[in-house]
Amino acid sequence: MAISCVYCNGEHGSAAQVRQCWLDHDQPPTTTDSIDHSQNGDGRDADDDDQPPSLALAPARPMARPTQPRVEAITLRRGSAPAAAGPDALGRNIIVAGNSPVPEPWREATRLLIDDSAVRQPAAAIDQLRRAAATRQRLVIELAVDFEKEPASVERRAPHELSPSFAFELDEL
Repeated sequence: MAISCVYCNGEHGSAAQVRQCWLDHDQPPTTTDSIDHSQNGDGRDADDDDQPPSLALAPARPMARPTQPRVEAITLRRGSAPAAAGPDALGRNIIVAGNSPVPEPWREATRLLIDDSAVRQPAAAIDQLRRAAATRQRLVIELAVDFEKEPASVERRAPHELSPSFAFELDEL
């Protein structure tokens, strides 16, 4: 079956040959403005309503040759972002080292101390974090422990053996 080519207005025997024709031509494909649309592609008049319409496809729209956009390198400053509380309705938290001063928007916020006892028994701290998130209240989270590595909790039981309330508490904390 021959494939009509918009690059040379000819026909090719395979998609690979059409692709090669595209690569060989440094100009955009020819337009279809000169096509006579008064016929359906099978020799019948377009106004002929007594026969079913042709299944021939409409002429292909011209395609522009793809180009690579020019991208300039930018320099990014690495580090932490400045603290911005935003509106009270967002309830954004801030994390500080234990007993550190906090910026103005968080001065009146409730403090949540994460120390060794909170790491050993995280349920109360997680409950306070969840309540603050649900009610969109700001918290000052004071870290009094060193988190050099992220917790990597592993559960060896099969998922169907766990209760619906199961959670990786240290990961959540």
